[in-house]
Amino acid sequence: NAIKFTAQGEVRLQLEVLGPTSEDGVQPLCLSVTDTGMGIAPEQLQHLFAPFTQAGAYIQRDHGGTGL
Repeated sequence: NAIKFTAQGEVRLQLEVLGPTSEDGVQPLCLSVTDTGMGIAPEQLQHLFAPFTQAGAYIQRDHGGTGL
């Protein structure tokens, strides 16, 4: 979505190692995505980690896709 909704500007990916690899080979990582796109309306932030919902019909109309 960062790429889809950033017509101009940048999309930045950052991968950070959070700690040592565990005995079973698991490496804790943090992936961050930062962009200069249109953002998320403040009233939609409460739904950010809820099961899938489309932010609004205008999003699909203007940008296409399923939002997955």
